[in-house]
Amino acid sequence: LESLDLLQKKAKNERERNIYRSLYETVQKGNSLSGAMILQKGVFDEMLISMVQSGEKGGNLENALRSMSIQYDKNKKIRDKVKTASLYPIILMTISLAVVLILVVFVLPGVTANFAQTDMPFTTKILYAFSNFLINYWILIMVALIALVLLSKVLYDTPSVKLKLHNKMLHVPVMGPLIQTIFSARIARSFSSLYSQGVSTLDTIDLTAGVLSNSYLESRLMEAKKNVSSGMNLSTAISEIEELDPMLSSMLLVGEETGSLDVVLTKIADYFDNEADIAINTLIGYIEPVMIVTMGITIGFIVISIIQPIFQMYESVG
Repeated sequence: LESLDLLQKKAKNERERNIYRSLYETVQKGNSLSGAMILQKGVFDEMLISMVQSGEKGGNLENALRSMSIQYDKNKKIRDKVKTASLYPIILMTISLAVVLILVVFVLPGVTANFAQTDMPFTTKILYAFSNFLINYWILIMVALIALVLLSKVLYDTPSVKLKLHNKMLHVPVMGPLIQTIFSARIARSFSSLYSQGVSTLDTIDLTAGVLSNSYLESRLMEAKKNVSSGMNLSTAISEIEELDPMLSSMLLVGEETGSLDVVLTKIADYFDNEADIAINTLIGYIEPVMIVTMGITIGFIVISIIQPIFQMYESVG
């Protein structure tokens, strides 16, 4: 109760304050913490609620909460790294697009005003046609972009499309294996947290699938759950998911054979956390130069297309 009261007082906004107040009042009436969390309807994910329930039943709620704290902290660090990695390319792309639009919409028309279209170099003709299209049909372009965004969202929310997209994401050349490593780390950490608190193997698979944010891997874990319920070892079931790092299933097998699965899961979770950090840094290393080269080529093409007719004019004057 004191913990919930402190959380309530330190809440950053009214919504959080109301949630903690509701938890405090529900627990004060004699309900369990997990029961109070369930009543919040969707505020807390199933994994956390399951861990709290396990901790309450086993009398080790402190360990259960500490385990989840570590897992959420790891997940947050991964998300923060991904956001940081995305920030530079987004800023670079935004500035580059702004420069491109300024050159195409404002600079090019002024430069080409004194030239007959037939006298323009080939690259300038292409850019000139593109410039006219932007200037004359910008409303149509905006409508098309908005429609494309809405259509993309509808398609992404379609289960079959999302499944295929998430599958393709895991098999992108160069980056695919890195993404697979990141998801292997999340699965390893989740397995470690849940299994160490006495959650059953089937429930561990089920709860892990629900927090992965990848529909394809979620479906494959559900297949693994069916296989385990039919008598297959967890390590064998996981090994059939080709998109996960083979080290995960190998270490699971070691844990099963030695009877120390909980210890092995903790170690493999730490190992994959380190591998995920390396994978994210490698992704950053790939994205930045690709963005720089792509934008450099684009802006270079535009500048050359603008300068060519100017040089042509100087040559004719000479």
